Amino acid sequence: MSGLAIKNLSDTTSIHLERILAIISKECGIPVPQLLLDSSIESLGIASIDIVQSIFELETQFDIEISVLSAGTEVEFVTLRALVDHVLNTIERACPPSAAHQYVAV
Repeated sequence: MSGLAIKNLSDTTSIHLERILAIISKECGIPVPQLLLDSSIESLGIASIDIVQSIFELETQFDIEISVLSAGTEVEFVTLRALVDHVLNTIERACPPSAAHQYVAV
């Protein structure tokens, strides 16, 4: 899974993470192994339009609505981890697992 260290992820969450990274890879034109979670969006060279396209595709693929507005301010994804965690938590809220926990990629 692109050399990521992931802690306490269920099989379902791992599958979601792989799908999320595959979608971001496709939309941004960056190979999955280069999508390191702690990399900044800027250092990966991802344009804001590519983030928007990735979010649209993630919403379509997971049948969710990803909020990018919170308390009237725009959510800024500084790192890939921030985006991935936000998407995983949105998926969890849309379809909570039996054991309540938040997804956190570490």
